[in-house]
Amino acid sequence: MPDTAKMLSGSLPMKSSAMESSASPKAKPGTSAKPYLLTPSEIDSLRQGMHSASEWMRQELRGRRIAGEQKSEKNP
Repeated sequence: MPDTAKMLSGSLPMKSSAMESSASPKAKPGTSAKPYLLTPSEIDSLRQGMHSASEWMRQELRGRRIAGEQKSEKNP
């Protein structure tokens, strides 16, 4: 009698070799190292940089929107 769970899932049976994962011959260098934690001053510096970039982007988008509106008014 066929396996009911396989029939319900609608999947076809696979060869066992296709389901097995192959291990890499050796570990990649640096993958087992612990991540470097940022200092509070580094975190603050990154936040300031992101804030500056965000302000620049808002101004850039505002300028592009205004330029687009002016262009559409000139060319009806």
